[in-house]
Amino acid sequence: MKRTTSPISVKKGAAICLISYVVLLLVFLSGGKEFVNNRIVHPLVFQIRNQTHFAIPLDPRIRIYAIDQKTMNTVDHETIPMKDWTALLGAIAKSKPRAVFIDKSFLLTLSKDEKEIQKFKVAVASLPNVIAGATFTPAQVQGLAEMDVPADFKNEAASLPLSQGFIYGPRPEIVKAFTHVGHTNYEDNGYIKPFIRTTDDQVIPFWSLFVGHPEIHNGEISIDEETVPVDSENRILVNLSSPVHYWNNTYSLINVLKKARAGEKIKDITSESIVVILTGMHAGTAAMKATPAGTMPGGFILTEVINSALSNSWIRYTGIEPFFILIFCVLGWALAVSLDSRKFWAMLMASEILLAAIGIWSFVFFSRLLPWAFPAAGLFLTGIALFVERSRISEAKAKALQFSLGGMIEPEKLEQIMKNPDQFRLEPKSQVLTVMFIDIVGFSTMAEHESPAQVFKRLRELLGLASDLVHKSGGVIDRSLGDGLLCFFGYQFNISTDYPSNHAEDAMKCAAAIQNEILRRDLLAMNSGDIIFPLRIGVNTGEVYVGDLGAGHKIDFTIIGHSVNFAQRLESACENYRVMCGPATKDFLDQNSKIKLGTTRKHIAIKHHTELVEAYEFDPYYGDPEKQQNRKLLCRKIDQSSRGDMRWPANPDSEIKISGSFGEGVVANFSRSGLEIASTIYIGKGAVINFAFLTDDNKLEQLLKAEGVMELTAEIRWSWKEADEAYRLGLMFKNQSDEIKASTFKIIRQYLNHSE
Repeated sequence: MKRTTSPISVKKGAAICLISYVVLLLVFLSGGKEFVNNRIVHPLVFQIRNQTHFAIPLDPRIRIYAIDQKTMNTVDHETIPMKDWTALLGAIAKSKPRAVFIDKSFLLTLSKDEKEIQKFKVAVASLPNVIAGATFTPAQVQGLAEMDVPADFKNEAASLPLSQGFIYGPRPEIVKAFTHVGHTNYEDNGYIKPFIRTTDDQVIPFWSLFVGHPEIHNGEISIDEETVPVDSENRILVNLSSPVHYWNNTYSLINVLKKARAGEKIKDITSESIVVILTGMHAGTAAMKATPAGTMPGGFILTEVINSALSNSWIRYTGIEPFFILIFCVLGWALAVSLDSRKFWAMLMASEILLAAIGIWSFVFFSRLLPWAFPAAGLFLTGIALFVERSRISEAKAKALQFSLGGMIEPEKLEQIMKNPDQFRLEPKSQVLTVMFIDIVGFSTMAEHESPAQVFKRLRELLGLASDLVHKSGGVIDRSLGDGLLCFFGYQFNISTDYPSNHAEDAMKCAAAIQNEILRRDLLAMNSGDIIFPLRIGVNTGEVYVGDLGAGHKIDFTIIGHSVNFAQRLESACENYRVMCGPATKDFLDQNSKIKLGTTRKHIAIKHHTELVEAYEFDPYYGDPEKQQNRKLLCRKIDQSSRGDMRWPANPDSEIKISGSFGEGVVANFSRSGLEIASTIYIGKGAVINFAFLTDDNKLEQLLKAEGVMELTAEIRWSWKEADEAYRLGLMFKNQSDEIKASTFKIIRQYLNHSE
């Protein structure tokens, strides 16, 4: 499977990830959490839950009675008189409910009749558990008397923050009649405080919590030993349903008040009932509150807290949100550096949707708030930041690759690389490839006799032709050498490890195609009197080191290694219009190729090697006599233009042999600067040999010895195959003084009875 390699280093990726995390963490801790939760997360999850009808149902034991407009119209008073309250509570007491909650108890108007007050207190006392609501305000309210806070939670007060303000609840004359008094303050955005600390050692619980036994222990809040989850600021997020849900379960107080006045028992209330009397639900007094579940009267919020306490259905939190932010920042890093553009955007969007879906699902079905908003932001911010940086680096890399690889490979392949430069392999590595050296023979000499414009035009055409054929054969042009090319075959510019096994065949086919086309062009040039540019091509298969060897921001994609050097030496030892290859290439062809090229074993010299090395010369015109004849014509033309010395034929009757490390040969002709010999060993040009002359009568050796010439050194300047196991070698004297060369030439002529 292909793997995308990221251009972003681990160090840079970690730095960008860390910066994204720190930025989000600062936003998170400086109020961003409240803003996002209150404006986005909570309204979203509450509305989805309500729309899907998975909200927490109201406990059937809760009976909600509202002092609504119908009640007030029937009572025909500004407030319900104390005697009606006495009758109401007395009638409710007959059913002995579990608890009675009366919110805004400061609205209870005292009667001027002391006996009526006493009757009210008796009615309240007849109930097992009556909880009055109180209001905490930061400023004093005129016309209301501040209530003394019960000392029920004195020992636990120190664990809560101190809130300065005033508590208003039941009037002092009746406050002690109630079992408990709790505050009914709403914190907005769906929150309530379970306890408010009013003095250094006094706290007042939330009104609804008295449905059980609220406690504080080591800062942890519980009801009937069930933990009440709170957020980091010790608040409860109320597990609200939709307002419609509460309206459908709310009854007008006038219905039970009429029965109470008549002295009847209220059958809807049982011993298991939790009676909730909401006092401010009529026009002009109903306090509407904005909540994540929608706008509703504050009394519904109080009721839902009772419902949560009864069913232990609190909204629960998953802490360590900073840790989750970090995890998803790292995930964004992983996505950005491991996926291509299309997959990145698909995975990023899918991850964001999945994260939000899991958070919503957890709330809807389990009333659990998972931290997903800021982790999603961390995933998005880190992923986008790293993807943008990766795109910037990739774009810069693409431009550098285009500049570096332009001309090296065929345009279609370069275009594919530019689409995804991260897949381009830059790191140097060892690999078996086939290397090709192409050289124009005698370019410098020919250029001296022609106009620069004409030479440049022909050179560009020639290199363009060779480049096109290399590209079509799947090769890569490493570099232009001025009058030649360095190419290689078998390299893949993607991350695949499956390299072509036929690269040797590709290279040899390419070399043959180039030489065939060059022969055709040079033949036309010769007939028209134009410049002839013969080529030599060396091909070698072996292990090379390939990759980017550039420094800094420069890309220098190239190959190095002994196999490259050997390919160049093969080219140097090659004859015009021929192809020389190494043993490894021939082995590849023998084992895997079906191409048929005439091959001749040849010995060539290698730098730093004292012995000649085996190589193979291929005839690209094998099986085509016409092209072989045309090659001979061109080679003869080139030879005539390059020869300077007059040549003297050897005398067949006085055969002269030479003997050296390469074997023996027979002198065919000679000049002042060298010899042409017939040999049974094929030696490539450039080889330097030491030799001595041999004759049947030993006379030539004695003449040379008399002149101090014992052994001569020569360099093979050319060689060609005459017939099977018959070769012609051109030798040029090397490392001899002009006097020795002249003396040798004179003695050979004398021996052969040549005259001037």
